[in-house]
Amino acid sequence: MLAKVKGLVGRVSFKVRAAAIAAIALLSLATSASATTPNSGNADIDVILNEMGNGFSVANNAFVYLAVAAVGITVLVVVFFWIRGKFKQAVSGA
Repeated sequence: MLAKVKGLVGRVSFKVRAAAIAAIALLSLATSASATTPNSGNADIDVILNEMGNGFSVANNAFVYLAVAAVGITVLVVVFFWIRGKFKQAVSGA
């Protein structure tokens, strides 16, 4: 099955693949952009849906903070191992 998919994708030109990916991205943006304040007719359900929508923005902000912290920690770890390597190289006399 995977070989058939690879064969089919391999025959499609780069321009067609790029256009398909762009179309999928455009459609996914259009569906998320159409989400407005829920109006189901039931006030309790509307309140719950609004709380869920606000929760996604909070989660998104938290993810941004975690991503920034992860990048900072990664840089510190890389610098630590680089300095450690230089120190080991200096001690070994190489």
